Amino acid sequence: MATFGPTDTDDDGDETSTSTWTDENYNIGVGKSGATITQGGWRWTDVTVDQGSTITVATITFEVNNRDSALSTDAQIFGDDVDDAAAWGSSSRPSSGFTKTTEKVVFNAPGTGSYAVTITAIVQEIVNRAGWNKLDMRFAAFDYQTDFGQIHTVDAATGGTTPAVLDITYVAAAGHPPLQPHRGQATHRASFF
Repeated sequence: MATFGPTDTDDDGDETSTSTWTDENYNIGVGKSGATITQGGWRWTDVTVDQGSTITVATITFEVNNRDSALSTDAQIFGDDVDDAAAWGSSSRPSSGFTKTTEKVVFNAPGTGSYAVTITAIVQEIVNRAGWNKLDMRFAAFDYQTDFGQIHTVDAATGGTTPAVLDITYVAAAGHPPLQPHRGQATHRASFF
């Protein structure tokens, strides 16, 4: 299993409905609070999985440290369907410059604590791309509930031990040596609407 954790605080953050991207916050907002919709984002760099490998299981694990509402907290998570995910910024944020994968998963965070969300099919879709070559991955979650409540996840800027982690277990494609288990560092990108 390869594990990727945050190394750069610029690689996680959130975007509000005013299209403003903010990183290095204590929290990453996810969902809707009043009229404001917030999309959180994570990006991982140097994801050392060979093109065409078979993904056995892949998960994003993150810590929910606050909930603003008792309303639904379901959201759809997508990957960025590109060969090499760009850094977050004004022209590359969840609502703009992010190409959704066909595959998606729904996650629910009914309370605070640690959540591991299985994204196996999403990661498989990305590494199946002909141009994928152990590059950078981003993920995004989009609200599909009209009454979506807002949650907050821990940001890499906190310097704590619970920012989001990407775990991938896979079988290397033919012609590629298997990756030895290691605990890698990487940056991350995902967004929540």
